[in-house]
Amino acid sequence: MIALAGLFWASLVLVPGPGGQAVAGRLVMDVSGRAQVLGGKIRIVLTVTNRGDEPALEIQAEALGDFPAPKSLMVERLEPGGSVELDLQAEPGGPEPGAYIKVVLVNFRDSLNHPFTALAEIRYELGPGTESPVIAEARPVTLSDRRLVRIGLTNQGQETLNVRVRVFAPREFSAAQPGGSMKLDPGQSRTLSFDLWNLSGLAGSVYPVVVVLEHLSHGRHAAQAVRIMATLTPRQNPVMNHLEWWLAAIVLTLILLIGAQFRTGGRP
Repeated sequence: MIALAGLFWASLVLVPGPGGQAVAGRLVMDVSGRAQVLGGKIRIVLTVTNRGDEPALEIQAEALGDFPAPKSLMVERLEPGGSVELDLQAEPGGPEPGAYIKVVLVNFRDSLNHPFTALAEIRYELGPGTESPVIAEARPVTLSDRRLVRIGLTNQGQETLNVRVRVFAPREFSAAQPGGSMKLDPGQSRTLSFDLWNLSGLAGSVYPVVVVLEHLSHGRHAAQAVRIMATLTPRQNPVMNHLEWWLAAIVLTLILLIGAQFRTGGRP
């Protein structure tokens, strides 16, 4: 089966050094995997490698899209440079033959007990597959609170496709799900867009967001994953960004209060 890799980068403490380089601790979690069809189930084996210089704690994987979500056993600690395998079983994608993608979420914590998650997408096949003629173009994004994400889709095939779109984000984010499916005629290009919100991610961290595109072609299932790397920037401070407005409002409030005192003759 085909394995696709995922990468999570988290800066635990950013202390600028010479040339602006971050010299403090960080987590860099590399996730790759493979899938195998066994007895009507999909066995997924993930290899998680800590390429940072801080230990990762309480590492556990779960398969998204299944209810309840199958989970691997938890690994209590993964030292820098170390690797560990996480094993879990999930339900197959559907009855049609072809290619499918399973998205897996890896949960872990840093040495300061901050929770983090990382995504990895695993491709597998149920019988003869077919390649998707849909070309997807996406760029990395940066955001502090909210961002509109756009993906360009082009159907280079000879038949009209109804493309189902599913967005998978780490727990630190919330992603709007595009409703229904997107119709793509032969040669047609369209833009897929969805909102992405930062709920609890730390500034300086980089997270993968995975968009899965699926459609049927001549009775066979086709699937591909679009990986978008989202970099978090510091949240904007509404007071400091509009300090002159707040100062003007305070001054106006004081003027109104003083004026009210004069009108009442200083009586309470």
